[in-house]
Amino acid sequence: MRIGLLLPALILTGLPSLATAQLRIAAWNITNWNVTNANSPRANAVKTAVFGTFQGRSMSPDVLLLTEIINLTSYQTLVTVMNTAPGSPGDYAAYTFLTGPDTQSGCIYRTSKVVPLGPPVLVSAGGGAPEPPRNTYRYDFYPIGYDDPSAVISAYNVHLKAGDGAGDKSRRLLEAQRIRLDANNLSERAGIIVCGDFNIDSSSESSYQHFLANQVDNSGRFFDPINTPGSWSGSSTYKFVHTQDPWAATPPGSDIGIDDRYDFILMDGGLLDGIGMHYVGNSNIPYSTTTWNDPNHSYRVWGNDGSSWYGGTSHMLTIAGNTMVGATIAQALVDSTGGQTGHLPLFADVRVPAVAATDTTTLDFGLIGPGFTFQLPIQVANMGDIGKWGGDGVADLSYSFNTTGSFFGPSGTYSDRADDGPKTHQITASTDTPGRINGTITITTNDPIHPTLTINCTALVVGTVTPPGG
Repeated sequence: MRIGLLLPALILTGLPSLATAQLRIAAWNITNWNVTNANSPRANAVKTAVFGTFQGRSMSPDVLLLTEIINLTSYQTLVTVMNTAPGSPGDYAAYTFLTGPDTQSGCIYRTSKVVPLGPPVLVSAGGGAPEPPRNTYRYDFYPIGYDDPSAVISAYNVHLKAGDGAGDKSRRLLEAQRIRLDANNLSERAGIIVCGDFNIDSSSESSYQHFLANQVDNSGRFFDPINTPGSWSGSSTYKFVHTQDPWAATPPGSDIGIDDRYDFILMDGGLLDGIGMHYVGNSNIPYSTTTWNDPNHSYRVWGNDGSSWYGGTSHMLTIAGNTMVGATIAQALVDSTGGQTGHLPLFADVRVPAVAATDTTTLDFGLIGPGFTFQLPIQVANMGDIGKWGGDGVADLSYSFNTTGSFFGPSGTYSDRADDGPKTHQITASTDTPGRINGTITITTNDPIHPTLTINCTALVVGTVTPPGG
């Protein structure tokens, strides 16, 4: 049985309230990335697109899953780009680079935020038809401070076959089947994600349906966290979730521009239940059709304020007056494609679990008299690292007390935010029997790493009980 962490002395004086941070996971088809000069115009555009700030907003991912990388050199250059950009924390590293057919995938992460679990895992090998065209890998990692299988996130990074033909759809479905089969074996993970370029036009596509299907084994079942099914292509109803194409400056009516939802971040139920590691948002509520700034979701298509094409004169991403990212970042997103048909990045935020702790693992009441009630205080706190994740980036701690022997804790369920400081509770000892008494207080929590905290209690009951009137 795990025991609780002891509260350091500092926490007893209160915890500071810091800005929201969370764990931000992003996906980006970076469009034939073959850049070897970290100070080239395209590289500098990526720096601004990722780390530029507008009205306090910045993409600034903790984990960035990438597709359409050309080779190892360009992959290494991108790490340099991420680390040398103005506003970057400068602590990015890359997963091992693996090669396969066609373009490559990769993942760049902040070393101060997450720890990778080995190299990428090959889930689906690419090749000629009827095989999927590219390799698909699974990237496993856990947030720093949560070194436990129950806190691992597994992310599948996909670039499914493009095209509308039956063969194209069949190759997409085959890849979805392989991912779902692999995900079914990851039931102990904190969360599972499939993200990237799906190359589909609507939620009726068989590959998409397979990801979301209710099957006999639903361990690897995925959901759309923004609950937005439909025929996305060319529909203004879904203009806030379209991801392709920021660069094309063509008249309305052509089949390129900001008019397709090709890119997704899907999540399993473990990330959408609001418990432990979970998505910052309400997956029961569809994404807004009237604003990009939906308060019910952290999911964003970075740069898409909904005005491109539908509110402007061309398909090209709106530059001047872009209400989400401003003109400078919007132009950088356009330039980051290198003058090619490209994609906008997208991201979603995840809260890390609460960390349950007590200020003691033993309570010694000393000498007590029979028939009387004696109390000692204990403190319970959410020790999630607000310096790293922010107050809103750590899940609230939920806990309750169970007791044995002649010791009693408070009834009911309690909660504690990581930036609220510890909560004080009274533990009671009461008995009519002289002699040594022992018991335990078990605190049941929603912390996946410390699901229970145990406090051993003892007291020595001395003296006798005088009957009334005796």
